[in-house]
Amino acid sequence: MNKTVIGCLLFALVTLFSGCADAADQSAVTDAEREKKSLEGEDYLKKNVLIGSGSVSTPVGKFMLVRNGNNACAIRFTSFSRSGHSAFYAEYDWYYQGDGSGDFTKANVKNGHGSLKDYDHRLLIMFASKLITCGSFRLFWAYPSHVGFKESNSQKVPDVGNEIAPTKWSDLSEVNIHNPLIQWYRDVERSRRIDIPIEQLW
Repeated sequence: MNKTVIGCLLFALVTLFSGCADAADQSAVTDAEREKKSLEGEDYLKKNVLIGSGSVSTPVGKFMLVRNGNNACAIRFTSFSRSGHSAFYAEYDWYYQGDGSGDFTKANVKNGHGSLKDYDHRLLIMFASKLITCGSFRLFWAYPSHVGFKESNSQKVPDVGNEIAPTKWSDLSEVNIHNPLIQWYRDVERSRRIDIPIEQLW
């Protein structure tokens, strides 16, 4: 094998390894940027209410209210976490009042605790649990603390009349579904996105 051929082979190998190194460096930068954006988004939702496309988010520890006819529900996320960008988790408390009073201090209130999980992997998606249950309500969840107006975010699923109100209450004793300061939102308001710092909610 002459020197020219050897030289060409060496150049090709150097170029290949250099390209792989550049690709690895670029991937590392991309992952770092993605992680930074994820952390910024999570931190934002710890301090702000977000009324988005088909869902409402309140900070961990703050109640959001759901009502439809005689049925009322109070939901409070207690935690959320993730494993990289492939597995997502959240925990929530729920309280349900179905007698039409909206009074969560009465003895007939039902309550419980739920766990949610989602996966960004087609082989694991079957094990996801993305439905918030609260009495008669079935509402979809999206990480980290988004609660949907219905059981699916698909626009093909019709509006079922649920209304959601974010609050800055942390304790169930504070919850008053008839408080005139509460702002209720419907799924039909998809075109609007509203961001409100939790301390400025009312």
